[in-house]
Amino acid sequence: MLKTTEFDETLDILDDSVCPECWINYEIITQPQGEVISPKKKIFTSRCQESFWLKLQKTRAEIS
Repeated sequence: MLKTTEFDETLDILDDSVCPECWINYEIITQPQGEVISPKKKIFTSRCQESFWLKLQKTRAEIS
């Protein structure tokens, strides 16, 4: 799996309640033989969005 993160260091946010914009990309480069990984690519536009999605996936896995 390849994870790339890009953010603007010059972005000055004074309010901690705002999740600053950044670009986070996950991509499956090599899929293990016999395993199906989906989605093969996932893009987020903030760490808050990434965190929410990861928590949701963890909850879904625990329910299954």
